[in-house]
Amino acid sequence: SRGLRSITLVTTKLDLGGAEVQAVRIGSGLVRRGRRVRIISLLPHRAFDQELTAAGIPLVDLGLEGLSTLPAAAHRLYRELRRNRPDALIAFNYHANVLCKVVGRLAGVHAVVPSIRNEQFGGRLRERVESMTAFLAPITTTNSEFVGESLVRRGTVPRRKLRVVLNAAPDPDGPLAVRRRDARRGGRGCGARGGLWGGVGRGGGGA
Repeated sequence: SRGLRSITLVTTKLDLGGAEVQAVRIGSGLVRRGRRVRIISLLPHRAFDQELTAAGIPLVDLGLEGLSTLPAAAHRLYRELRRNRPDALIAFNYHANVLCKVVGRLAGVHAVVPSIRNEQFGGRLRERVESMTAFLAPITTTNSEFVGESLVRRGTVPRRKLRVVLNAAPDPDGPLAVRRRDARRGGRGCGARGGLWGGVGRGGGGA
């Protein structure tokens, strides 16, 4: 939304994983659109220093190292949110979701948006915690229709609060001009109206 000028993204960890890639990609895209962005990692981060520096995105580690450090990490998150007062708080993965829903509301953030990115994310206890705290956020997002239907069916997220937001997957060469697009289609034997499908997969096992 154009009214959201300051946005904080929170991840459980900032490592080389799918959710983390999306957080950095979304944050960089928001910066290009003139938004002020910060990224917070609950656990010490292990990746994306260069990408965040290039995008001008500050990164804060909360120093979470286990259950005993959770109160201190929650307090650091609260101070960060009170100091920077973001218009929106977007969370990725279970621990960040729950912490942001509770601490974000206490800190006065009006738009807290958790994101559940896997159909299974740790068992029934976690599902119940997500369900019990769903009222603290106006919506919860997921990245596929399949996962969304499963979450609704199991009672993890009410349908009225669920939004499907597909993963961002930009072309590595940047936006394609019409001429370059047509050249690519022609090189693959597709006409102007022919269908062109791409498949992405991950193999199991193997060295």
